[in-house]
Amino acid sequence: MISDWIDPMTGTARGAVRGYMVVRQTLSTLSMRQLTAESRSALVGTELVCTPDGLYCVSGVYFNEPDFAFRERSPIHYGAIWLKLAEDELVTKMTGHYWTDRKTGGPIELRNRVKKKFQSFEAAEKSFSALQSRHHP
Repeated sequence: MISDWIDPMTGTARGAVRGYMVVRQTLSTLSMRQLTAESRSALVGTELVCTPDGLYCVSGVYFNEPDFAFRERSPIHYGAIWLKLAEDELVTKMTGHYWTDRKTGGPIELRNRVKKKFQSFEAAEKSFSALQSRHHP
């Protein structure tokens, strides 16, 4: 994800933010939770949309709660997300954009799908690091 947020203390752009999206889906529900080193986001409202031409997208509103240590520069906030699902049977990638009530936003790309469920950024980071080291010696 790339953020257009500008740090008011330094005047520099935040740029890319590494994170993980935990997706849980049943026949009737869709849950998405984003984990970053500084905060957690969870969808509070979502819809799977099929466009008239057959493209599937996820539309959602989310609540973001930064860790307490970062709340002075990154307050709790709401945002929205629009993601297009990849055009393959396994949905290996989702791309789209997000925007927040803090007047920030940017593009987002979800890739490298795995079937594990994570509760924390640290657990996801550890698992993906181990996975990458196995595939790229």
